[in-house]
Amino acid sequence: MSLFIHLLETYKYFILLPVDIIEGPITTVIASFLASLGFLNVFIVYGFAVLGDIIGDLGLYWIGRLGRNTIIPRYGHYVGVTNERLKFAEEHYKKHLASTVFLGKIVDVTNLPILLTAGVTKTDMKKYLQVISVAALGKAAVFTVIGYYFGRFYITINNILHNFNLAITIVVLAALLAFGVYKIVLNYFVH
Repeated sequence: MSLFIHLLETYKYFILLPVDIIEGPITTVIASFLASLGFLNVFIVYGFAVLGDIIGDLGLYWIGRLGRNTIIPRYGHYVGVTNERLKFAEEHYKKHLASTVFLGKIVDVTNLPILLTAGVTKTDMKKYLQVISVAALGKAAVFTVIGYYFGRFYITINNILHNFNLAITIVVLAALLAFGVYKIVLNYFVH
C-alpha cells in the first residue's frame, strides 16, 4: 500500500486513471486523502474516479457482449446457462436494468456477474451508460468525501470494505446454498 501511495505522489494523475479502472474505491480514498494534504487536486481525483468506474463497467459490458456469441455457446452449459435462462435474463434486464445494475454497483460481489450479464443480454447501451454514469457519480462522491476527510484511516477503511464484501459474499453463498438444499428436498419429496 505504501508503494501505491509513493507512486501516486510521484506520478500523480498518470497512474490514477488506470488504477481507478482496476480498483476504484480504495484508490479514490487514498488519492482523496493525498488531495486533502495538497498533493493532488480533489476535483481531478473525483473526475478520474468517475471516469475509471465508467470505463471499467463498459469493459465488463463489452466482455459480456462479445462473449455471448463465443464463450456462452461453448462453455455456458458448464455454469447452467441455457437458452431459457438467457431469455429470462434478457427480459429481466429490459424491465429492471436500473435496479439490477445499481445492486451490482453497491454489492461488490455481484458487480462482475451483473455487469457481464448486462452485456451478454445485449442490454441497450444508452440506458446502461446512463445507469452506470449516475451510479459512478454517486459512488465516486462517497469515496472522495471519505478519503478527503477520513483518509488517514485508509487501512481501516480498506479493512471495512473487505469485511463488508466478505459478509455480503457469505450471505449470498448461504442463500444460494439454502435455495439449493430447498430444491433438492423439494424434488426428493415431490418425486
